[in-house]
Amino acid sequence: MNKKVDAVTFLELLPSSISGDAKIVAAAEALEVELQNINAITELVLILSRVDVLPEEVLDYLAWQLHIDNWRSDTPIARKRLLVDGAILYHKTKGTVWAIKEACRGEGYSDIVFDKSMGTWAQFSIDLLVGQGAGYATDLMKSINDAKSQRSELVALILRSQPEVELGFGIVTKSCIES
Repeated sequence: MNKKVDAVTFLELLPSSISGDAKIVAAAEALEVELQNINAITELVLILSRVDVLPEEVLDYLAWQLHIDNWRSDTPIARKRLLVDGAILYHKTKGTVWAIKEACRGEGYSDIVFDKSMGTWAQFSIDLLVGQGAGYATDLMKSINDAKSQRSELVALILRSQPEVELGFGIVTKSCIES
């Protein structure tokens, strides 16, 4: 007789060759509660077409599943929705100029000028306008480093300010970029 997914325990799914191992059984039991929690919300996870109405808890699960690099629990829910909604396209284009510009936009920066004439073919600089609601430079650097290809090197980051935005720093050095 067929069982519904929520009636099947993780222990029942273990093959007989490992189901007698105490460590495997303990691990399966530890996972059981979390798997049942995930199963309980799967009806909500019909998903990507409904990102704009999903609860924040579901967005957190999706962020983990979609490997969203710059996810933080304190991010406003509107920003979380945008990150989840764009995650698949972002991963398809990761390592491109577009992905780096999107990472900068996602951190609240605009008027992005990307310059690839910095010496070698793999070096680049970015010139940004700091707007209201722009994130911290450390978050920006993490987002850029996550979006760029591994072989590329950011050698200069120029931040321009609008008159109404006060900058808390004046320069980003190479040592800051590498950290």
